[in-house]
Amino acid sequence: MNDRKKNRRLLPLLLVFVLTVALLPAAPAHADSAAPSEYFQSSFSENYSIIDALYLIGYSCTYQDLKKIAASNSIYGYSGTADQNLAMLFLLRNGRLLRPQDFPAPVKTYQADQKSPSPSLKDVGGVSQIQDMCTSCSVAVLTKRAQAVDGKNVTFTFADVRAALGSVYRNGCWSSVDFYFERIWTSSNGDRYRTRYCPIPRSAQELADLLDQHPEGVILYASYCSGRGKHSIVVSDYQWTSSGSRVFSCYDPGVNEGDRTLLENSLVFRFSNSSDGSGASLQAMLSNLIAAVVIAR
Repeated sequence: MNDRKKNRRLLPLLLVFVLTVALLPAAPAHADSAAPSEYFQSSFSENYSIIDALYLIGYSCTYQDLKKIAASNSIYGYSGTADQNLAMLFLLRNGRLLRPQDFPAPVKTYQADQKSPSPSLKDVGGVSQIQDMCTSCSVAVLTKRAQAVDGKNVTFTFADVRAALGSVYRNGCWSSVDFYFERIWTSSNGDRYRTRYCPIPRSAQELADLLDQHPEGVILYASYCSGRGKHSIVVSDYQWTSSGSRVFSCYDPGVNEGDRTLLENSLVFRFSNSSDGSGASLQAMLSNLIAAVVIAR
């Protein structure tokens, strides 16, 4: 009988204890300050590094950023080794790379349906080759298209691009020889855009991925005629054919007065393998790329 009375007295105390424990805040899954909150969006490209793959989904990561990501995914003592980077890349490709809770949001990118380019982009005129300055012509086209994407008046000109380069370029230095693409360009009405290098696409899928992120286009700087020449164009968009393949378009300063045309008409495509046009292909052109350049968003 005494035991029953004891149990009756203990039951309320036990109930209070259980409720108290249930209401306590849950302990964080990771004790460090980089506790993960969600997974990064999956990013896959078999030729890309972890930095390139993160860039494709909008993240421009420093070494310290990678250390933080590694720690959140139980990869401790990160020092940038190939094994550590491949481990993170494997997780990212499978959508299982945890994003640290305090990690910044991805940089803003513009998405567009590349199957049907907007009329404003289709109406942007090209820049015909001026004194062999294909690189400056390509920048002028890219910045004009960036204005169109942003819904602004299209005002950028070749002269605006040359003015941003300084007197050494304005006096006739061939821009294709020593041109550096990472600059800020200002139009006559004050619009400013910055161009930056990005991972070089080595397949049709990778080129399409870049265009999905940058509907204004991407500058491709390539060698051609078996390395005897170098040329810069702007790949602007792509469309799907009924057979399920992609057809890319571009602005080539040396073709069609620099206006929009099929990529297969460009100099770097037609003469990708030789000076007589034999063996031309998209893959041959992509294998000759020296640099790829986009608008920094």
